[in-house]
Amino acid sequence: MSSSTRAIFGMSCAKFHDANFAAIGYNPIESFFLEDRQMRSVIKFVAPALAAMIALAAIVQIAAAGDDKPKATTGTIKGTVKGEDGKAVANVNVRLFRPRMGGPRGPATQPASPQLAQPDEGAKPAPHPGPGGGPGGARPAPLKTAVTDADGKFTMDDIAPGEYRIRAGEFGQAMGRAMITVKAGETANIDLVLAAAPPAPAAPPQ
Repeated sequence: MSSSTRAIFGMSCAKFHDANFAAIGYNPIESFFLEDRQMRSVIKFVAPALAAMIALAAIVQIAAAGDDKPKATTGTIKGTVKGEDGKAVANVNVRLFRPRMGGPRGPATQPASPQLAQPDEGAKPAPHPGPGGGPGGARPAPLKTAVTDADGKFTMDDIAPGEYRIRAGEFGQAMGRAMITVKAGETANIDLVLAAAPPAPAAPPQ
C-alpha cells in the first residue's frame, strides 16, 4: 500500500470514528475533562473523611497507651501548719503515725473453777505502756517526717492507703494533731493549727 493510500485510509477511519462519536454524542476531550472534575469532586469529599478516620485512630491509640500505665498504689499528703493567729509557721516538724491500737475490750475470761485463779509466781508483769503507746514509755517512731517551708507548707509522698495520725510541733510546746485518710493515687490535704501546750500541774505541797 502506497503512502498516499495509507493517508487516505487513515483520514477515512478518523472521519468514521468522528461520525460515530457524533452519532452517540460522545466527545473524547469533553469526556476527559468531565472525568477529571468528577475525580476531584470525589477526592474533595473523601479526603476530610479519611483525615477524620486517621485522627480517630490516633486518639484511640493514645487512650489505649494511657490505660497501659501502672496505677498508683500510694497517696500523698499536703498540708499547711498555722499558728492560733492564722499565720503560717515555718520550720515546724511534722510527723506521721499509725493510729493507736485501742477501743473497747471484750468481757474478761472467767476461770473454770469457782476459786480465783492464782497468778504464776514465775511470770513477770507486763510493762505498762507509756504516754506514747510503746512499752516502758517509749514513743513510736514516725512513718514519715517533714518540715514546713517558709509558707508553712509540707508534703509527704509515697504513703500507703489507710488511716493515720499526723502531728505538728513538739511535746511541751505548741502542737497540732489530726487524723487523716490516705487513698491510692490521691492527695490528702490538711491544715494543722498549733495550740499552746497546757501549763504543767502544780506540785502537791510537802
